Amino acid sequence: MDDGTCSAITQLACTTAGGTYLGNDVACGESDCSVGACCGLDGVCLEAQTQENCEADNGFFSRGMTCAEAPACEALGACCVDGGSCMLVTEDACNTEGGTYFAAEPCIADACLTGSCCALDGTCADDVLVIECALAEGSSDTMTECLMLRDRCSPP
Repeated sequence: MDDGTCSAITQLACTTAGGTYLGNDVACGESDCSVGACCGLDGVCLEAQTQENCEADNGFFSRGMTCAEAPACEALGACCVDGGSCMLVTEDACNTEGGTYFAAEPCIADACLTGSCCALDGTCADDVLVIECALAEGSSDTMTECLMLRDRCSPP
């Protein structure tokens, strides 16, 4: 079940309750339901991961499963499409949508909005995606243009 407990019930009852059915004639003691497979944004599956650790790394957790049993991992990334929305999809899906793809990156807050970006060297650029600015370790401002940020965009 979602809380890590194991119950000997039918497959229908298990999936209806939001659990992961481990198979016919599998005893609860034969499986550790507190761990499972974790599919990372890079498409790599790691076994025996906790849900907390998996989700902290922006992965997708399959409780009580091995990588062979879990749904196939695909490399995913943030895809910025017109209108400023962000989708977590494959690169091919992003290209089909006409978006800008960022491999193995999650959709951070306001990722696909544009604004000014203060770079580490003190330079500033307008019309930069928030996610691009974050990846460059800059600081973004979606409300103000560079001309107004001269004092805040100075090198350390």
